[in-house]
Amino acid sequence: MKTDKRKETEIRLLVEKYYEGLTSQKEEKQIASFLGKNPNVKGFEVERAMFGYFSSEKKSQQVTPKTIPFVSKINYLYGMAAVITLVVLSSAMFFFFQPATPQSYAYINGRKITDQKQVRMYAQANLQKFSDNVDVEERELESFIKENNKIKKQLELFSIMGN
Repeated sequence: MKTDKRKETEIRLLVEKYYEGLTSQKEEKQIASFLGKNPNVKGFEVERAMFGYFSSEKKSQQVTPKTIPFVSKINYLYGMAAVITLVVLSSAMFFFFQPATPQSYAYINGRKITDQKQVRMYAQANLQKFSDNVDVEERELESFIKENNKIKKQLELFSIMGN
């Protein structure tokens, strides 16, 4: 069964959003539904295992242990071992086959920017703004200290004159 490329792209974006912790429950159900209906789509092995695990956990929480036959428990344990093995192997493959240089990115005004020069430019601009703010705060603090010293001297003079 062929999948719609637009739907696959939409799910890839949702998965990225999921890893950033920004998805709603509805979006997570969309991901799980897509992965369940399209078991042959490449590139979703880790997510398929993970969402399969979550799905089996929800089902196992709904049934009391007394109602699960012993054979079913053994099958469940074998299934869990397979899922864990798949997750570990997929994670290992993911880390071993990463590009040599990690790609940096930044979200600016809700847009993902991956161009290194542009990310660096935004970072330097923000550091410059921060530096400028620190300079302004230091000048205001110096002004406050000078004014405070004047007031102290005036109070000392008044206390001497009052004696």
